Amino acid sequence: MTLIFCLMTHHWATAQQSFEWVISPQYKRAGAFSQKMAFVAQNNRYGYINRAGKMVIEPQFEMVWNFAPNGLARVQKSNKQGYINRKGDFVIAAQYIIAGDFSEGLAAIRQDKKWGYINKTGKMVIKPQFDEAWAFSAGLAPIKQQGKWGYINKKGKIVIAPKFSVADDFVEGLACVEYNYSYGFINQKGEFVIKPVFAKADDFSEGLARVEDEGKWGYINKKGKYVIKPSFDEALVFAEGLAPVEKNDQWGYINKKGEFVIKPQFQEAYDFSDGIALVRKGRKWGYIKLK
Repeated sequence: MTLIFCLMTHHWATAQQSFEWVISPQYKRAGAFSQKMAFVAQNNRYGYINRAGKMVIEPQFEMVWNFAPNGLARVQKSNKQGYINRKGDFVIAAQYIIAGDFSEGLAAIRQDKKWGYINKTGKMVIKPQFDEAWAFSAGLAPIKQQGKWGYINKKGKIVIAPKFSVADDFVEGLACVEYNYSYGFINQKGEFVIKPVFAKADDFSEGLARVEDEGKWGYINKKGKYVIKPSFDEALVFAEGLAPVEKNDQWGYINKKGEFVIKPQFQEAYDFSDGIALVRKGRKWGYIKLK
């Protein structure tokens, strides 16, 4: 497939939308909002805040992850991982050395050096048998066997044979995979829709996927054509019409025309969720929204 560069240019001098702080920079470590909650660190322990910045689950965990749509979050306590509800109570006891987040009702867990899947009650529904395993999306999950990645269905049956060096979730009908040292995108039959020609790539989001070419990042559409040419030092996925990008060691946000909506000024920045984005200013983390 021939990849075509669009002739558009970046409007660096476009009008900048201003932003305002929702929660001022104050945390040494923090996570993006998910299901209207975000994890933050205090005194080397993690808890969760709501969108008003109020601590709703007191810092008590060694490590934490985002809340899933089923209302459960993976946390680590006493060097074991389990799952809590939005009140901070354990629903599945901390018993796993390592585990994954819930997605589509299942979570990957490791037991006796092999990976399988549990449901939200903690019942094993796909017995541990894989060398590695990740979350389900569109009914399929990436699994690793004998050094290669493929995909299983929710019965644990392999539906796309392991042959990839890297395999990501299915998002918007396509999955990003690495094959023969390059990245491309496959459909749920395992067929390449966008040939593996990129040095690096990531999942589609809002119709666009970030890809790297000769050390710079840009964005392609589902035909494999560039809609924002590679010009950024780093870039993340689009969410709510904006994507965080890095230029000259500073992060800002662009729209789908490649125009800066918030000029580069942060040390780190992450995608918007429910109108709020996690950013780092100096050494502290806080949350912003557009005015």
